[in-house]
Order: sequence, then C-alpha cells, then structure tokens
Amino acid sequence: MTLILQLQIALLVALALLVGCAVQIFIQRKALQQHQNSVELLKKSISQYHQSVEMLKKIVNDHESLLKEHGIDLPEKSQVPPVSEALPLPDLRSMKKQFVQPKVSRGNRVYKDIVKLLNGDTATADNLISHQQQVNPSKPEKWILEKVLEDLKRDRRI
Repeated sequence: MTLILQLQIALLVALALLVGCAVQIFIQRKALQQHQNSVELLKKSISQYHQSVEMLKKIVNDHESLLKEHGIDLPEKSQVPPVSEALPLPDLRSMKKQFVQPKVSRGNRVYKDIVKLLNGDTATADNLISHQQQVNPSKPEKWILEKVLEDLKRDRRI
C-alpha cells in the first residue's frame, strides 16, 4: 500500500473513533441532564413532603387545642397502646381451619362443569364456590355456581 492510502485509512479510523467519542459524550450529557432533572424532582417532592408534615403538625396542634378548650383531656403518649396491641393480627392457621364446605349439590350439572374445567380438582371448586357464597351470601345456589363457571370461562378465555 502506498503511504497516502495508509494515512487515509488511519485518518478514517481516527475519525470513526472521534465520532464514537462524540456520541458517547452526547449520551452521557443526556443522562446527566436526566439525572439532574430527577434530582430536582426529588428535591421538590421532599420539600412538599416537609410542607405536608408541617401542615399535619399544625392541624394536630389545632385539634389538641380545640379539645382542651372543650375540656377533653388527651391521653398521655405512654397511655396510647402500640398499634400491635390495638389491632391484633388474625391467626392465619386458625383461619385455614375455618373453611366452610360449600352448600351445593355435587350432582349438579353446573358443579360438574366447574370440576371438569378444573381438571377434577374438587377442592379448588369448593374453594371458589365457598368464596362466592361469602361474597354474595344472599344469592341462590344456582346463581353462585353459574357465577363461578362464568368466571372460570372468562379467566381461561373459553
């Protein structure tokens, strides 16, 4: 190869590297700009949060002063029970044992269709029916079974 051709190739390679660097700089500047915008949004959110906290403190103070004006004593902070004592969590193990067998005829055609869609899984069928009975206690058996069947068909896109 001639020297001019070698120089031209080297120049093209250098130009390609330069373009690659320029693109990389552009991408990094764009990312930096997006990061700065995100930081600004975060700062605004934090500021709004602090303003909300201050407003809530003012509201609480106003309510406390109104209660005092009307002679209503506030409990001391130590008298207020922790949330865990005030609202006990349900025992999930005992809830499982409370499962109620649905009150439906297993010989019903619609019940058999439900079990068929569930590949013979009667426990799941009973759970679905029991749930519908809890959600709609005033509805008749026929309506409950048809609702479960239609829900299954809808969910399975049948």
